[in-house]
Amino acid sequence: MIYYRRYVKAFIGDTQALSMAEQGGYDRLLDHYYETETPIPLGREMIIARAMTAAERKAVTAVLERFFWRGKDGWHNKRADHEIAMANKARANGAKGDPNQPPQKPPPNPPQKTPKPQKTQNPN
Repeated sequence: MIYYRRYVKAFIGDTQALSMAEQGGYDRLLDHYYETETPIPLGREMIIARAMTAAERKAVTAVLERFFWRGKDGWHNKRADHEIAMANKARANGAKGDPNQPPQKPPPNPPQKTPKPQKTQNPN
């Protein structure tokens, strides 16, 4: 996905107790999740979140434990899974087109403009 809906009021309500490091880790994990449309791969969590220090790693671990659940294929986020499923459904519906609409004809070629003859100035 190149875009995902972020429900600001719900997001703030759910994350208001997070530290700045936790918030940053959560944002990076979600961005990766939506970009790839796959769970966070096991063993790649810290790399994806760019957690380098012990404090940052602790923050990412706290976020994973609070907002994600661990599956065989990686860390899942319930909301992200739902949004991705809805996007896939919308894409499938969009690919079908509207059965009530006739197929669109290509627009006609625009008329070719013929250049106006340039007036030549009489040297006299």
